[in-house]
Amino acid sequence: MKRIMEWAPFKLLPGVTEADLLAASEKLQREFIAKQPGFISRTLVRAADGSYADVVWWQTAEAAAEVVHRAAESPTCAAYFSIMGADHADPGAGVAHFDAIAEYS
Repeated sequence: MKRIMEWAPFKLLPGVTEADLLAASEKLQREFIAKQPGFISRTLVRAADGSYADVVWWQTAEAAAEVVHRAAESPTCAAYFSIMGADHADPGAGVAHFDAIAEYS
């Protein structure tokens, strides 16, 4: 199965806790991401330096690209982006998409 991985790294704004992030992430997942066409799965990860990334798998490149446009119009996405200082007008900034070319388990 060909899949697209979305890598969206970010840092939290000062004063935002990981608990705040998790609450916002769960709301984003429930109210926006899970409802998007082509969505497969999403994992929120934390690096040793305290930075984070959303890793999202999509069925197609088109699905991954289209969600960026819908995110720009979503109040739920705006709330999620606001805790990391992301630009709501450009939710695709800093996001990269990768084709899965081999998969191992």
